[in-house]
Amino acid sequence: MKDGRGSMIHYLKCFKRSHRTGRLLATAITEIQGQKCVYCNKDIPARPELRHIRWGSIFPTSDNGINLLSGVRIASNKLMALVRLQSAGVLVPTLFMTNEFESTSNVRRIFRKSSRQDANDDPYFVAANELPDPSIAAEYDYALEHIASDREYRVDIFDGQPIKIREKTPIQGLEPSGDVRSSSRGWTTEILKGSPCAGLVETAAKAVSFLGLHFGAVDIVEGRDNRLFVLEVNTAPGMGADGSMLYAIKFVEWDRATPDPGAQ
Repeated sequence: MKDGRGSMIHYLKCFKRSHRTGRLLATAITEIQGQKCVYCNKDIPARPELRHIRWGSIFPTSDNGINLLSGVRIASNKLMALVRLQSAGVLVPTLFMTNEFESTSNVRRIFRKSSRQDANDDPYFVAANELPDPSIAAEYDYALEHIASDREYRVDIFDGQPIKIREKTPIQGLEPSGDVRSSSRGWTTEILKGSPCAGLVETAAKAVSFLGLHFGAVDIVEGRDNRLFVLEVNTAPGMGADGSMLYAIKFVEWDRATPDPGAQ
């Protein structure tokens, strides 16, 4: 095992849309490890000694990093991720595939696209026992049951342990949508006050693990029957300086405890 003196995370790989958080993370990692970590939204050489972090990046690189390409690819496809979680026994809302779009259901459905960020796919809702408009439904990749809920959480997980637990709350001064709790619809997150509900951390940790990831921010809705449903796992969650430092500490600790591939 390394003692940390030669340890270094060289790159933090991001999509361009993640650049603010990416730069904050790279700065925090540089501060902690005492050596420069470069924010990068372009491809980097696939060299095993260039240890990196995939902050939502699906650019090809070596696998000498935190969050492998395979896990990020699955998490980035929201339908694929939900199917994978469901098959692993993680509770997710009931899914409806495209061949079911022309039928009714006894639950309210929300139509989504597999690739999206912050509800920018303009979700389409269909009431229980009603038929969707075929021309509108055709624009989406899948539908899922809309879970009636008063509480939704975001749980940041690294290697099975919580980094922080937040609850989604309305942005002050705005009239939020109660259907999809995203920043574009008037919602933000605040540190959870009090103890988490039973099973919240365990559910989030399972979701991250079953997608083959080291870390992720898991959106979980608590149904009015107290059951916990995983909605998605984010591999590039936006955050400020405080959250970036919490992640950076975990990343550097992991790097210092993990031998480089091929190290003698």
